[in-house]
Amino acid sequence: MSYKPKKKLTIEEFLKPQAWFKNLFKKNVHLIKGIQKKANKRWEKPLIRCNVK
Repeated sequence: MSYKPKKKLTIEEFLKPQAWFKNLFKKNVHLIKGIQKKANKRWEKPLIRCNVK
């Protein structure tokens, strides 16, 4: 892994500034949680492969 960000953004922090996703926060909180869970799993895989913590 050539780059590891200092602060990992949550899905909510990433999507909030984008007005396109405004309705997602009002009614579909469960979707955001599911997306965050998948993103966390996908993030862990390369870290494990590269022995980065």
